[in-house]
Amino acid sequence: MSRRRNSISCRSLLLLAAVAPVLLAGCNRSAVYSHFEAVDAAGWSRYDTLHFAVVAPADGSYSLRLDLRTNSLYPYTQLVLSSSLKAPHGGGLQTISSVVDIVDNGGTPLGRGISIYQHAVSLPRQQLKEGDTLRINVAHAMARQQLPGIADVGITASLEQ
Repeated sequence: MSRRRNSISCRSLLLLAAVAPVLLAGCNRSAVYSHFEAVDAAGWSRYDTLHFAVVAPADGSYSLRLDLRTNSLYPYTQLVLSSSLKAPHGGGLQTISSVVDIVDNGGTPLGRGISIYQHAVSLPRQQLKEGDTLRINVAHAMARQQLPGIADVGITASLEQ
């Protein structure tokens, strides 16, 4: 019996060793920053800007993603976000307006999840040097002062390779 277990374990390890390089070769980016800010349970105030600071660990091109977690208390089908990106070394300030579809017209959530739904929005790619700090500010641009149903807002930065 133990000889059979060893045989199965060896086969599993050999299969893993054969498949791992193929899986890893498909990865062309590595996350270097991922951070979420919790939003007040009473609602996200129009004047509550969330601040993120991405420090580049190496020279390169960085893809950026704005992540958003919502729940069933969110009252609209879409959410309008205003993001500002301040690049280092006089790179200027970019302001991006994003519209995120939260639910379809029938009320079905469009994000990934069960009771908390995650949505993602791409932000413009940034060229950074090692040690540079990219500052990102995010606020909602909806007419309603307090937005219920927003749980977290986050930024993910990945180094393109």
